[in-house]
Amino acid sequence: MGHSGAGKTTLLDIIACNISGGVVEGDVRVNGEPVRANKFQKYSCYVLQRDVLLATATVYEALMTSALLRLPLSMPRQQKQARVQLILDELDLNAAANTMIGDDSKGIKGISGGERRRVSVGIGVVTDPSIIFLDEPTSGLDSETAVQLINCLVMLARKHRTVVCTIHQPNSDITDNFDDLLLLARGRCAYFGPWDHSIDYFKSLGYACPMYKNPSDYYMSITHDPEVSEQLADIFTKASKAASLLGDAEEGKCRASINGTNAAATILAWRHSASLPQAASNAHHLLDDDVVLPTVTECSTSMSRGLDCRPACLPTPLSCYQIWVLSVRFTRSWIRDPILLASMAGQYAFAGIFIGLMYLQIGKERNAGVFDWQASLWLILAVLAFTPCETACTLWDAERLLLRRETTSGAYGVGAFFIAKTLATRPFEVLVTTFFGILTYFMIGYQLNFWKLAIFLVIINLFQLILETLGLLCAIVTKTSTLAIIVASATLLVLLSFNGFLISTTPEYFEWIPKSPTCHLRTLRCTSITPSPVDNGHTVKWNIGILVVILFAMRFPCYAFLKIAHKIRFL
Repeated sequence: MGHSGAGKTTLLDIIACNISGGVVEGDVRVNGEPVRANKFQKYSCYVLQRDVLLATATVYEALMTSALLRLPLSMPRQQKQARVQLILDELDLNAAANTMIGDDSKGIKGISGGERRRVSVGIGVVTDPSIIFLDEPTSGLDSETAVQLINCLVMLARKHRTVVCTIHQPNSDITDNFDDLLLLARGRCAYFGPWDHSIDYFKSLGYACPMYKNPSDYYMSITHDPEVSEQLADIFTKASKAASLLGDAEEGKCRASINGTNAAATILAWRHSASLPQAASNAHHLLDDDVVLPTVTECSTSMSRGLDCRPACLPTPLSCYQIWVLSVRFTRSWIRDPILLASMAGQYAFAGIFIGLMYLQIGKERNAGVFDWQASLWLILAVLAFTPCETACTLWDAERLLLRRETTSGAYGVGAFFIAKTLATRPFEVLVTTFFGILTYFMIGYQLNFWKLAIFLVIINLFQLILETLGLLCAIVTKTSTLAIIVASATLLVLLSFNGFLISTTPEYFEWIPKSPTCHLRTLRCTSITPSPVDNGHTVKWNIGILVVILFAMRFPCYAFLKIAHKIRFL
């Protein structure tokens, strides 16, 4: 517990091996043993302050998906379903089991804030972890909902689990459930021990909690003063060291001398030290009593029992199975998102009708010029460039957060996510692109030939997939969708400007751009008497093959950058 900026989340991140950036000194130990991050994270779960959940999934589906992704393939599905049902019972989520989680910004009505927080906890505990870390779980909840959540956490803790959470300023109904308290003041420890003994401890230092005042409110008020918080941290540091020495001496663990000085003399000198802050003089007698300043072992007995009672690390399912589970989730999410479906279908329908009306049946007009044909093709490519590119940038914001949370918790790897996203989203993208292509093809009046229509549809679908990959790449290498759209738009502006339609002669300093492997038009020389098709020595099959090569050549760096972004925690 502590003020904003006291270091609560930073400390929790370090303990949970979830730190990124900065320099961490010292080490983290559990039951006296150094912690290995990859192994420790399999025994623990971390619930973020912000609920990162899939809005289109129901509560049961969210928990079941977590179970399918993280529990071993050898475990029968009925057993996984039974575990999910147990979590629903423990967290009091049965009433909302078949309700979508929801998101107001997407127009999807869903569950309440308290239920969302409990779903986040349920997703984490599906593997039955020994330790549960929560970053301000009551943040943003009303008092009654916060108490209900804490009661659920208490029930989890009583089943041989260690629950460690940060909290800002809880009410008395919440603090009554605490076992131990670590009070942080400006990055330092002002108290660490049983919650029930904290009142006596601060009273002995001259900071007696007034009657009828919530102790947590009082602790926050006294640590708000920089001078007082420094004094409290100094007192606790010296007192805890002395208590540790005294405990070792009484148990016979202390060596005969410490740096050439007798241990008992060291403790006695500390007790009568004039350099100790005056408030600490009232705390001297507390060092003889194990009620105040308990050792870390006493505070961690529940952790020891929890780790001893937990099973060994469960093996995760094969990647191919995770790809299948994620593909089903992606498909279900697309189908259930009305705004996403309407926006994508609406964009292509509007653009197709608009272009079709602009160049309505120019194929039947004898006076239709080559420029009109080129313009119609260029507009089609422009729509297929900007629309999927910007859509990919926008969707990545929500997907990024979900990917970061689930990969950090070890639910699956980046490769499984990337392949599943590719497999699940392609059918719908091909469907809307084909609809757009057929609409424009017949409205404009291109040649009524089945094979030429098929070639046209294949080419625009490949082009659409390439530009969607470009948008995803821009989104991965940037932090926000706004910046990603700016980068993508600038890139598309350059690529589309030098395709031979907007400008006939390229300036010398830009000649290298049209030579890049992008879609561009050839110079057309024709007469009005005889047909003059473009012949550059490349067949249609060769051009389609080049588009396929470009597509795969862009997907590979896209995956590579995603892998790097995950490794350096840039997601």
